[in-house]
Amino acid sequence: MMFKKGYNKPTTIEAILARCKDTIGGCIEFHGNRNNKNYGQVSLRGKRIGAHRAIWILKHGPLTRDQHVLHICDNPPCVNIDHLKLGSHKENMHDMCSKGRHMNGRRTECYNGHAFTPENTMYRGGKRRCRICWRAWRNAFERAKRQKNRLINNQRGE
Repeated sequence: MMFKKGYNKPTTIEAILARCKDTIGGCIEFHGNRNNKNYGQVSLRGKRIGAHRAIWILKHGPLTRDQHVLHICDNPPCVNIDHLKLGSHKENMHDMCSKGRHMNGRRTECYNGHAFTPENTMYRGGKRRCRICWRAWRNAFERAKRQKNRLINNQRGE
């Protein structure tokens, strides 16, 4: 039986590090296959995962479903174990937003052009909202609710 080259080889830390180069800042960048977000990709136990996750698993053991491997250095191809930490999805999203990598995290104004200033910004349900737009929506909603109640009351003959 013939296997593709490298198909049956077990993935080890040494095999991953063989495809890496040291860079300035202490990062060890993976130079093998990468996905569209520049994260290194390797096959571990027949499953394709991020190179940084594979390094963590091989060094510290398996991850649970709710555990994420976060980059302290903010460099996606980095597999330096000292630049990685374990965290939750929520911590990962907070980290992404605080570093300005979330598509809406970089926005300085709402869709209607109102600036996201501390006075005009509110957080509801974990999302950033414009106070001016939210008040306008709430007023329109309350107005529609009053109209609906008036119609119902008129149909009842009250």
